[in-house]
Amino acid sequence: MFTPDEIIFVPEAKCNLHCSHCYVDHNGKLASIESALKILRDCAENGVSRVGFSGGEPFIRPDFLYAVTEVAVECDLMFDRVMTNGVWYKSQEHLEEVLNGLYEAGFDGKIGLSYDAYHGQSPKKVARFIETVAAIWGERSVVELVAVRGTDEEKTTEMYVQIALELGAELQRKSDGFPSGIFFENALESSSQFETGEGETIVIGTIDLAPEKFDDPKFWQDSEWFTEDYCQGPGNVFYIHADGSVGGCCGYSNELEELIIGNIETDDYAKLMENASRKEMMNLAYCEGLSVELKRLQDSGHQFPGITGSNCQFCRYVIDLKRK
Repeated sequence: MFTPDEIIFVPEAKCNLHCSHCYVDHNGKLASIESALKILRDCAENGVSRVGFSGGEPFIRPDFLYAVTEVAVECDLMFDRVMTNGVWYKSQEHLEEVLNGLYEAGFDGKIGLSYDAYHGQSPKKVARFIETVAAIWGERSVVELVAVRGTDEEKTTEMYVQIALELGAELQRKSDGFPSGIFFENALESSSQFETGEGETIVIGTIDLAPEKFDDPKFWQDSEWFTEDYCQGPGNVFYIHADGSVGGCCGYSNELEELIIGNIETDDYAKLMENASRKEMMNLAYCEGLSVELKRLQDSGHQFPGITGSNCQFCRYVIDLKRK
């Protein structure tokens, strides 16, 4: 069942980058700090335990980040990630000012840095961002790099080669040659790894490219269907958009009406949960299971574009199918 344990806030529907195929609506709307703090306190009283930030580019709105972080600390909540492209800053002074403000507000989660050919940032500017974060938080590992796979992976790999050089570190790779981590032989003196002498690693995670069309056969090339998890993995969240609308999902479909369960300008925690219980796709994803819909379609003779191991992709495909 739908039991959200995290709120992900989008402070502002803006970004300094304009990546191809980005499915976020960059409409420039600003999230209300007052409404965000109200729903945050309400959710904390109802079992939500973590807070994260996404975008757009969250660091364009530092006042929002600081206010929500301070109240999250007040409510004894844990932090997940603040996602960023790492190149939003105008100068070193600007970078240090904004990051110091977040640190002083009490943020002790991860800083997820999207870096790949899809985003196309300058390795030098991203390296400066990483070094500044490490200096302020005292740990390089507070940064987690994230690369989109499925688009120009050779260029992405070369970008990681370049940033490892900029940082004076060693690039680690997976068995298929794709980057997996950036290793620093000498840990920072402020790091928890310093005493062990084991060095420090910035982990490189990966996500799949969101297709332009969810029935595109090239995204249906898996050998086995997805494993049913009732969206108990990353999906079980309140994803609060800058206009206050709340998605019951953090994936490809969180801006679609089928998974919008209310708005923090008018709805409290109880109302959001009530609304969620009345949404067909919410019940399908969290209660019945997407595999039930898969079987229904198979039994009806539906012809799929192929096989997908991605729950999120299948969910979006079903939404598009029901719309038709």
